[in-house]
Amino acid sequence: MAMLHNNTPPRELWLSCGALILSSTLVLLLASSTAEAHPPSGDGDCQHYRFELTHINANLSLSSDELMRHAYERSRLRAATLYGTGADSPAGGGGSSDSDSDSDSGSPVGPPGYLRQGDSVYNIEFYMDDLPGQVISATIDTGSNLIWTTQEQCQVSKTRSIVPCKSFTCKQQTNRECSSGQTRCKYEITYGGDKGTETRGILYKDKITFLISRRPRKERTFQDITIGCSTYVSDPSIKGIVGLGRGAQSLPGQLNFDKFSYCLNSYYKPKLPSYLLLTAAPDMSAGATSGAALATTGLRRNDAHKNRYYVDLQGISIGGTRLDVPVKSGGNMFVDTGSSFTHLEGSVFDKLVKALDQIMNGTQYSNKKQDKNGMICYLASTIVHAEESSDVLPQMVLHFADSADMVLPSDSYFWKTSKLCLAISKTEGNISVLGNFQMQGIHMLFDTQNDKLSFVPANCSEV
Repeated sequence: MAMLHNNTPPRELWLSCGALILSSTLVLLLASSTAEAHPPSGDGDCQHYRFELTHINANLSLSSDELMRHAYERSRLRAATLYGTGADSPAGGGGSSDSDSDSDSGSPVGPPGYLRQGDSVYNIEFYMDDLPGQVISATIDTGSNLIWTTQEQCQVSKTRSIVPCKSFTCKQQTNRECSSGQTRCKYEITYGGDKGTETRGILYKDKITFLISRRPRKERTFQDITIGCSTYVSDPSIKGIVGLGRGAQSLPGQLNFDKFSYCLNSYYKPKLPSYLLLTAAPDMSAGATSGAALATTGLRRNDAHKNRYYVDLQGISIGGTRLDVPVKSGGNMFVDTGSSFTHLEGSVFDKLVKALDQIMNGTQYSNKKQDKNGMICYLASTIVHAEESSDVLPQMVLHFADSADMVLPSDSYFWKTSKLCLAISKTEGNISVLGNFQMQGIHMLFDTQNDKLSFVPANCSEV
């Protein structure tokens, strides 16, 4: 759904594994049903894992308006946990006392009729022990590290073993609790500010089996995975999180991968699966849109949130107008799989809406209003079919550092029904967030060893 300006020759990251390019055939061989694997060494060996992801709305029969409302509400709640009560810092009005804590993941609040699933959007399925009947659906989260589920889900496992307090694994957990004489490694995490989700529990090691493919069903089992079993979750609708953050206890960290990627399929087709890939040799040409080149920008280290992935957003162009964005030390935009819509720092958002107002005045969509959900929408003065609007609406370009331009077609920044609603909102903090609505149809590669983020528009079903 998104297109890209040329800036980096594709061959720089379209790597081979020895003399062999990783192909879809190799992926299927590696992902053979119920095969067991110990975590790979990650030292350049030909390991490649492709996990199927399910959109939260995949099994629901919802209208486009209902899908939009749910996505906006998830995004609003995510912003509330990211920024707390509106404090002028990324941590918001509270949060964990440890600056290296996991980031934010949901809120127990929702509007009438809202499907309460915290802020989960793209979920991965797994089970513990040899219990395929006890499948857990957990949110993938680039802002979190720990893999955890509820004690109710954990306690059915007969193969789990407690992580001791004095172990190296326990010391890797930032929010651990090991009081005098205590033998079990406990954790306590607050995701976000005082409106955030809190969870606490005990760390275990267990055999974990992840879903690789639903049709045909294929699975991959890993031994000795550290998993949190939460004895308390403030939002009971959240059943688990699989962290993709920079920390050692994230999924990439535990499997010893310094590269991972994902490609999220269209919001408008929620039944289509999306994919998460862990690979020693990423093949970004697979599924890439014809003629598109890879773009690469730097991942910034942010001392306040060491486990998050930050980039430098330098500007936004829309309809020939470029809006400058203030650049901050440690990056000014957080790449977040858990946010539905992109959030922009207030002054930038206001400039964007002003530019959009001028553009929309020249189209059938000249009537602007703020709907009951708080979204900024443009209503047609005459009857217009949503697909017709693509011909009159310009692309939006997100300009990142290193001349990496992400070009979004109108259906990646507007939600189109009988009206056009902006799938971007204003933050209360001074850090912007790149949401998954804007990442749909883009293959995103995180190279943590070299602190690089690369992306290319793609058919996600073919990555």
